[in-house]
Amino acid sequence: IGTVNFNSSYSDFGVAFWQNDLIFGSNRPERLAHVKLSSWDGQPLSALFYTNNDKVKSFKNLTAKFNISTPVFTKDNNTVYFTQNNVVDNKRAFSDDNSTLLKIYKAEFLNGNWTNVEELPFNSNNYSCAHPALSADEKTLYFASDMPGTLGDSDIFKVSILANGNYGKPENLGSKINTEAKESFPFLVSNNEFFFSSNGHLGLGGLDIFRLKLDESDAAVENIGEPVNSAFDDFAVFINEDLKTGYFSSNRPGGLGFDDIYAITDIYRAPK
Repeated sequence: IGTVNFNSSYSDFGVAFWQNDLIFGSNRPERLAHVKLSSWDGQPLSALFYTNNDKVKSFKNLTAKFNISTPVFTKDNNTVYFTQNNVVDNKRAFSDDNSTLLKIYKAEFLNGNWTNVEELPFNSNNYSCAHPALSADEKTLYFASDMPGTLGDSDIFKVSILANGNYGKPENLGSKINTEAKESFPFLVSNNEFFFSSNGHLGLGGLDIFRLKLDESDAAVENIGEPVNSAFDDFAVFINEDLKTGYFSSNRPGGLGFDDIYAITDIYRAPK
């Protein structure tokens, strides 16, 4: 593994690709507007940035008034699902206990702009949905949530994306993947290799990245081991189409900021 040259002294996390650009979330303060500080860590609110040819710029096509992160784009580059603070009528919305939770939103790329932004129907003001991931055929959306039926702090769910633009009923992925602790940041390589982060399975400390072969009923959840995992939080893995290189995020020592993005040279080089 190795650090990337677009990290900052703030939090940088969650890689995706759109057209030829690498998109990531960051708390660096160069966002377009609404440079507010988070009430819990004092950092600017997260925004999306892109990098190409070593330059980092604000992803002006998709912005939000509050935190926005972890996008996933369809292969035709015309649809995005992303995580954002709960916003109603362009104002921060609150749960019954006065918290601003996370929701998954969808937008379409039309005439050079992201438009038709809408929240997905299974969101709620009283629980979070976050970190969307798509299956290879783009007919299933995976995400993390603490909705009713969750086994722990947060579980990973899946929901069918129907041909008419509607959605099925979210399904909990069950106790093989989900524990009494936290599971989040799902990612699929083809329709078989499923990656996620957890602090509930046996790990090295904090959040670790795990994988499971979905098409094998007797397959076990596997910690991908060092050097990707560490005693700190390791999360938000992205694997390229070559099925071995990619990126992940971590707050391990030696980085530039609170969280940093690291490049993976071979995801399968880690011991089994």
